[in-house]
Amino acid sequence: MMKFSYTKATIEVNATRLENPPRMEHLIYNVTIYTNDKKLNTDLLKKNIEKFGTIYNTVKLSCAISGTVSVKQHV
Repeated sequence: MMKFSYTKATIEVNATRLENPPRMEHLIYNVTIYTNDKKLNTDLLKKNIEKFGTIYNTVKLSCAISGTVSVKQHV
């Protein structure tokens, strides 16, 4: 959908789990894109993940999700 080049991407996910009843309450994610591509629009990428992401949309039915998308210059 978005055309940009990158060398790698990492995803960190932290979750809050409640014991009684057992369930996930909140997920926090951080996507880091390693790229030198100046045209990458991280706000649009985050919006696309939240709108079209299959796993994101499945999980958001059962708990709250928040997160960030950041870029690191790859040297």
